[in-house]
Amino acid sequence: MQQLIRLNQLDLIRFFPLDVPHVDGLPPGAEIASNVPFSNHTHLATAFDQTKHQVETILISLKPDFILFDFAFWVPALARCLGIKSIYYSVEWPVTYTLWLDPSRNSFGKNRTVDELVQLPLG
Repeated sequence: MQQLIRLNQLDLIRFFPLDVPHVDGLPPGAEIASNVPFSNHTHLATAFDQTKHQVETILISLKPDFILFDFAFWVPALARCLGIKSIYYSVEWPVTYTLWLDPSRNSFGKNRTVDELVQLPLG
């Protein structure tokens, strides 16, 4: 959270601290994806899933028009129940997802070499 405080536009965007619990496989204090290697993002997702109640409490008290999310795929269902719009935000290009999630590559969660990544998918 402290890493985000230095960002611009803080008068337009509000960040709320969450207590992200420790999960085996995560470094102590890991809160954001850049704190952990890609291969451990599933552990971060598991930890972040445990913050759902905190997020719900914040949303109920704020009643925002919308919420931006990237990692917590449970946010849209929660937001919809509360009458809040959710907006998926990703800094990654769609091609990134194509390369990593293509089932023919069987590559989810595995580190790939540049040579492997430049190969066109089957089909």
